[in-house]
Amino acid sequence: MLRDKINILVCSSLVLSVCLSAAPLDKYYIPPQPAGYTTQTAKPNIDNEFRNKVAGLSPEEREKLKESFRQKRDNASNSKNFNAAAYYQHLIDILNSF
Repeated sequence: MLRDKINILVCSSLVLSVCLSAAPLDKYYIPPQPAGYTTQTAKPNIDNEFRNKVAGLSPEEREKLKESFRQKRDNASNSKNFNAAAYYQHLIDILNSF
């Protein structure tokens, strides 16, 4: 009988120590957000800004700009920077729309 009580006390102390030393699970929960507040900000429309700036250029200046972007696109392609190459091609496409 005494032995059973001692075993129960030892086991309960072990279980209690394991439970108390367990890491908190707070990091797995999403913190509550205040109502009406968002963390996202509006991004400027870069395409429209570029189009508006280029609209004020003369046709000769636009051609020089296109040639510059073509060289940058080719250099980016040669260095296997395909994201930059696609970006310069996008700018060239905007310039071709005039």
